[in-house]
Formats: sequence, C-alpha cells, structure tokens
Amino acid sequence: MVGQLSIMAVVVVIVIAVIVWTSKKKSKNIKGRSSVDVILGRLKTVIGFYQVTFGVLEAFSYLKWPESLALIGKYSEMLQLNVLQIAPINCLFPHLKVNAFGSLFATLAINAAAIIAGFAVYRLSKMRLKTLNKEEKLTKTS
Repeated sequence: MVGQLSIMAVVVVIVIAVIVWTSKKKSKNIKGRSSVDVILGRLKTVIGFYQVTFGVLEAFSYLKWPESLALIGKYSEMLQLNVLQIAPINCLFPHLKVNAFGSLFATLAINAAAIIAGFAVYRLSKMRLKTLNKEEKLTKTS
C-alpha cells in the first residue's frame, strides 16, 4: 500500500515537472491565461488520458492486453483518484467493518459532501460580493 502511494506520488511529481517545463517554453504563445491555469489544464488532460485508458481496459477485461498496456492500466487505476481505493475505510477506522453496500454508501457520501462544499463556497462568495460597493464588485467579478 505504501509502495503504491509512493510510486503514485513520484509519477505525479514527474508529470507536474514535465508540465511546468513544457509550459515555460510555450508560455510566450499563450496570452490571457495564467501559468497555473495552463498547468492545471495540462494535468487534467494527462489524468483524463489515464482514466480513459483504465475505463477501456476495464470495459474490455476479457481481452488479452499486451503486458505494457496492462501495466499502464494497473497504475492508471491509482490515478482514478478514488479515495476509498487508496485508503479504504478499514484503514481510517480499524474497528469499522465495511461490506460492498457500506463502501457504496461511503462513496456516495463523499460525492455528496464534495457537491455540497462546492455550493457552499459559491454561496459564500456570492454573499461576500453583495457586501462590496459597486467598484469593488466590478473589480472582483472581472
């Protein structure tokens, strides 16, 4: 478990380093976008590639894939960013025994919490904008 997490961390650091290195060369061509936006956009593309690869390998699991592609699928499974797969509930709470339905419920609860947190941040930022005067509001919204 720790070995997989360390391998995943190394891969993520290498991917981020490559993205930063290539984005510095191309930053002169991209106008109007911050470097963080460019980096996160490219990281999203890389993670999306591995998620799609994992999905295809899972959907056609009855096929015999080449060994190198199977290895990519194995490591791309970690890039699914499934928190419960990386650290199961049993690791977080040793006394709690979870079956398939408990795991499904935990996944749905995490998804619901993320959606609710997003809406809460949005509402708080909207309420904060209402307290500003007209000029500050224009500056913040632009």
